[in-house]
Amino acid sequence: MKKYLLATAALALAGACTASLAQDGGGFFINAGVGQSKYHVGQAMPGVDAVDDADTAEALRLGYLWHGTADFGLEGGYADLGKRRMSSVGNAVLQDVTVHAKGWMLGVIGEFHFADRWFLCARGGWLRTSTDVTDRYADPVTSSSADGSADGDGWYGGVAVGYDVARHASLGLGYDNYHVKGRSGQVSADANVGSYMLTYEYRF
Repeated sequence: MKKYLLATAALALAGACTASLAQDGGGFFINAGVGQSKYHVGQAMPGVDAVDDADTAEALRLGYLWHGTADFGLEGGYADLGKRRMSSVGNAVLQDVTVHAKGWMLGVIGEFHFADRWFLCARGGWLRTSTDVTDRYADPVTSSSADGSADGDGWYGGVAVGYDVARHASLGLGYDNYHVKGRSGQVSADANVGSYMLTYEYRF
């Protein structure tokens, strides 16, 4: 966890120094996004018959941007990355595993404006996730259910393109990768979750 915090702090300090040289002021923003996530992880169950690794993803971010030739700032937020479900059926045995990752973000963001109202955006930083795992098992004689959660520190990064629809508002389309990690007892999580999102941003 320390290395992620140190890296984020170093980038933030560099951005603050750059911003102070720009002397163009800045402002707060709120950004909300919704889209689709896809879990990229190795096969976790032998003989899997069905895998549903795409789901709805949502994110909410708050931050501050210093304005200059390129805008630079800090952001924090929360992302719900949806679920991944794996099912296996054979010899009258059913096993069903569902994974649901969500977490808090803290990082840096940069925006470069071009062609009047268009801009490119890049972001990245520290990710603190909680991954819920549900395992259901059933055969002709017995059935069982187990739930667990794995918490851990990972990272996130992404790029986006956007358009200023008004002075204080913009729409965007972006791709983010969330590296989810965590462990608690026998429950562990280690996966990359990719997410395409449509976003709406309001700048104060």
